[in-house]
Amino acid sequence: MSSTVASGLASSNPAATASNASPSDPVQAWTTSMEPVAAPDSPSAPVVALVSPSVPVVALASPSAPVVSVASEPSSPPHAPTANTKAAKHAANHRRCIGLSSRATICYFVMTKAQKAERVKRILRISGGIMIATVNRADDPMPIDPDLPVPLWFQLKEHLLDEIVAGQFDDGAQLPTEHALCEEYGISRTPVHRALAELADEGVILRHRRRGTFVNPHWKARRSHLGRVRVVVPDSSWAPHLNTVTEEFDLSVAEVPLGELRVRLVRAIGEGNAPDLALIDSVWVHEFAEAGFLYPLEELDSLWIRDVYEGDFLEPFVSGTRRSGVTWAVQAETDVAGLWYRKDGVQTAPTTWEEWSHLATSRDLKVAIPAGVEGGEAATYVLLAVLASNGAAAVTPHNIPLTTGPALDALRFLLTLTDTDLLAEGVTTADDAGAVAMLADGRAGFMIGGSYHAEQLARLTGTDLPTALGTFGFVPLPRGPNGPARTLAGGMVWAVPRQAVRPKEAMQVIRVLSESQPLADMANRSGQLPPRRAALELVSDVRFLRDTGSMLEGAMVRPGTVAYPRVSQQLAALLEVLLAGAADPDRVASSTAERIAAITGLPIEG
Repeated sequence: MSSTVASGLASSNPAATASNASPSDPVQAWTTSMEPVAAPDSPSAPVVALVSPSVPVVALASPSAPVVSVASEPSSPPHAPTANTKAAKHAANHRRCIGLSSRATICYFVMTKAQKAERVKRILRISGGIMIATVNRADDPMPIDPDLPVPLWFQLKEHLLDEIVAGQFDDGAQLPTEHALCEEYGISRTPVHRALAELADEGVILRHRRRGTFVNPHWKARRSHLGRVRVVVPDSSWAPHLNTVTEEFDLSVAEVPLGELRVRLVRAIGEGNAPDLALIDSVWVHEFAEAGFLYPLEELDSLWIRDVYEGDFLEPFVSGTRRSGVTWAVQAETDVAGLWYRKDGVQTAPTTWEEWSHLATSRDLKVAIPAGVEGGEAATYVLLAVLASNGAAAVTPHNIPLTTGPALDALRFLLTLTDTDLLAEGVTTADDAGAVAMLADGRAGFMIGGSYHAEQLARLTGTDLPTALGTFGFVPLPRGPNGPARTLAGGMVWAVPRQAVRPKEAMQVIRVLSESQPLADMANRSGQLPPRRAALELVSDVRFLRDTGSMLEGAMVRPGTVAYPRVSQQLAALLEVLLAGAADPDRVASSTAERIAAITGLPIEG
């Protein structure tokens, strides 16, 4: 079998041409300046790879790979291989085995099929390498090589992926069992289990208990649309923001109601059909990260995370999207909790609980709250905001302070709204939209809510955002007597599912959407706050955004816990029972704290 190595591989004297290398791109200049050479007519015709000299890449060569010829080394390669790593020591052993010196950068691989060359390309790419040429053979399959410094599980994973892509396993076809794979490749169960687990996490295969492992037909179908980034967002209001990147990326956008988003996203991940990019509630990050649903974003763009996200985004959101020292999401927008009021009934907004209670009572201004289980996360948001206004919290990373003095005082204040008949009718069964409607149509003069309600108020009153903000005012929640009062902040985040087909492209979309000007444009359209300092400066001429943006200083976020959905249900139920006047604040706080302790394993403070 006669094969020719592609042009640009190596001459008999690379040193003669190395002097032509461009200092700006030494690897590219060095490789392209070389003359072609023909591989011998031999059954052991090799695949030859030149890898970035900054990596101890000879470690990728197998001592069992026959060396057909070794070109002379350049007297001064662009960079010397790293010597102080475990891989470098492994590399030295391989160099001795195949007769290469410590400065050599030529590696030889024996291949059997075209798809095997793709496998080596992926290994080289992950290791920082560059594939220069391939020569294929048609026999003697390449085994999983335990002598390679590439983990066995990764070799097997790439091998199985090659076979799935090549069609050796049809859509929905069953893969061999772990035991069968161990026998076939002569390796232990641990790397086999890891390889299959990685493929399952990435959505390539589906594993069913007692049934076996199968090729995921959704994954193969998605590969036919690799040019398209699949995005899931809660509603159509995000369309203008996504238009920012439509010229650079081909986006396929699915809109899912916020109330259904979590369940449908988890189901899609379970079916191996996750999108490339998802806009999710920030409080889901810890749960999804712990479950292995998300990509660690440092793996996709560590420099941007370090220089831009950690450097210019507000600290509460950077911390809130991290778990175990890893960034799992990027804050897309933010909002702050506060007090909405109708300006036709209130000239000067209250700043303390006492002022608020007196004003509401004297003018018979009812208070709207998305209270109770029907309010969902909005009810929890309200409760946490009232606690924060008195310097209290329901859950911290270390304990449950729901039964402390400041927390109990906040609950007693909420109860006075019921005792003094200040709650708008139907509050205890109202969801978020219902509470906003009470304020919009005048059934309530106040509403505890978030800055994100501005857009809803404009829509309900049939006006634009500036007109709505002339009708309704928004201020920090009046502070309690214990202080120091803090503002609660929330919002949505961009996350890349672990199963994403195009994770790097998804990260690029995040980068573009997170630029200061697109964030400022979105804020001007929706009233939502940008979480980035540079973007906040761009909207500082808009009074509403300037005022609410100033509330972000020292803001606190909702508790980050993997059990947050169940914790939120307990807090929403507490608010419903309390505002219905059906329980004593001390007793309901104690019982709720005990249930949250059972859910989270955290101790109760006090």
